[in-house]
Amino acid sequence: MDFKKIWEGSKIPIIAMLVLTVVTAALGLIPVIGVLIGLLAFVVGLGINFWLGYNGVKQFKFDYVDSAAGGAILGVVNGILSLIIGMALSMAGISASAAAMANTPGGAAVGALAAGIVFAALVTGAIIGTVIAIVVAVIGAAVALNMK
Repeated sequence: MDFKKIWEGSKIPIIAMLVLTVVTAALGLIPVIGVLIGLLAFVVGLGINFWLGYNGVKQFKFDYVDSAAGGAILGVVNGILSLIIGMALSMAGISASAAAMANTPGGAAVGALAAGIVFAALVTGAIIGTVIAIVVAVIGAAVALNMK
């Protein structure tokens, strides 16, 4: 496992995923299209993960382990960015926890609990997203390795 090779093969997909995450977060603030943007971003994200594995094999001579490592790097970096964006939106008052703080008696306690739940959900999502990134990158590698 050559980490320099993995990094070189993963840079463009990581950048693409980070751009997708930021754009999705911005467009997700629009109530009417937020859900549709989220679903579209999920599909595009799967494509980026697949591309990491497939292109890694074709262009950078990845094997399954290299593709899994690239997927893990992509998933962790994207998970951290998503966590930061999610917590920033929550702290800025653009979330369910902010609504709870503003609209209930004893709202600070309810809001703090909601913020904790948001944080736990974001961490869980980052972990699940990383596992999905690894699996899809390995599927992309498998397709590339088995194509004649």
